[in-house]
Amino acid sequence: MGHKKLTVDLQNEINEIPLSLNKYNLEIGKDKKSINYTYNVMAKSTGITNLLQDLKDANLKLQDLKTEQTTLEKIFVSLVKDNNEV
Repeated sequence: MGHKKLTVDLQNEINEIPLSLNKYNLEIGKDKKSINYTYNVMAKSTGITNLLQDLKDANLKLQDLKTEQTTLEKIFVSLVKDNNEV
């Protein structure tokens, strides 16, 4: 718990994450026009400011930003599902 997902919607599709962004463990969205960054809200630094600067430096143009936090209900359902698959 304490994790959030930042989704960065891009103006153009991408097929791979630029090497300069590997340190963020980003995932490309299904539409290939967004990237997802998961971070710990309890950490001293979330890395968002550096990520946004590095996105700019990689010539990725942003369309929109949104964050999502996993609810306790989603965590519970995930735990129950994982335990039932063992």
